Amino acid sequence: MILRRVTESDLSAVMEIEEASFIPSVREKREVFAERIRVCGSCFIIFEDETVHKPAGYFSAERWAAVPENGEAFILNHPASSYFKSDGRILYLSSFALLPEYRGRGTGHKIFAESIEWFIAHNKGIAAAVLLVNEAWKAAVHIYTQNGFRETHRLPGFFPQQQDAPSAASGEHPDSGSGANTDGIIMEKKLSCSRIQTKL
Repeated sequence: MILRRVTESDLSAVMEIEEASFIPSVREKREVFAERIRVCGSCFIIFEDETVHKPAGYFSAERWAAVPENGEAFILNHPASSYFKSDGRILYLSSFALLPEYRGRGTGHKIFAESIEWFIAHNKGIAAAVLLVNEAWKAAVHIYTQNGFRETHRLPGFFPQQQDAPSAASGEHPDSGSGANTDGIIMEKKLSCSRIQTKL
């Protein structure tokens, strides 16, 4: 995969990936992605199939000064500019998705790890990363755990129950249940900025 910055010309492809990866209740809007490009261009990348040069997935992030104590900053479709700090040392990994045909065979794990290194290389001063994941997305939680992320706390009932939507990275269908909302798991990882040379 080729990892590169997203541009506004990629927005249609980003939305196609979003629609193929999430049910409507957890999809983010085109204008939200457009703002993320404007606010922090080095925090938004697209994965391009190096054989056919087709967008295969995306990864968006934000720079924060600190991890918020409440769940407001994690709400879907929040304005990226509300929490952005150009010198922020926290990288919030806001959305990670792959088209269905690129999932499986360890692809999600490999691209996730490569993306973290890309973000560190292109965002000087990042010291830690944080993400929010649906507790029902077991394979996604596994990918993050394998990459060194650890649960720090939970947002009870943050996600609507999803019985028909796979995890965006793994293609796994969440456990079916009673229809109750599922918890959001906040996971964090300390990052070593010195091991990668910054390339701007």
